[in-house]
Amino acid sequence: MVFDTTTHTPVHAEPRTSFGLDAHGVRATPDGSEIWMVNRATSDGIIIDPRTDAVIDYLPFVGESPDILDFSPDGRFAFVTLRGPATLSGPHANQEFSPGVAVLDTAQGRL
Repeated sequence: MVFDTTTHTPVHAEPRTSFGLDAHGVRATPDGSEIWMVNRATSDGIIIDPRTDAVIDYLPFVGESPDILDFSPDGRFAFVTLRGPATLSGPHANQEFSPGVAVLDTAQGRL
């Protein structure tokens, strides 16, 4: 569901898809032109146009079991935390072998 943050009313009430499983981390780029979302269970993500709420790109791999993401101040890089084998929260979520941080080139959408 998508809400208008000014009026707190639904803009899109129908379910949306993240094109993966266990959508989790969501962040707008520093310039506000895109919203990135990562999926923990499928290790992929999508890029959304905030003006239209349309998915404009697919990120096939953003690191194993991505959790939270943020961007460099200039928007050139996305930093994605990876859950690793010893997660302390979300027992339903995937656990993988490589804890740490994935760094993606935002222009290419790749590690």
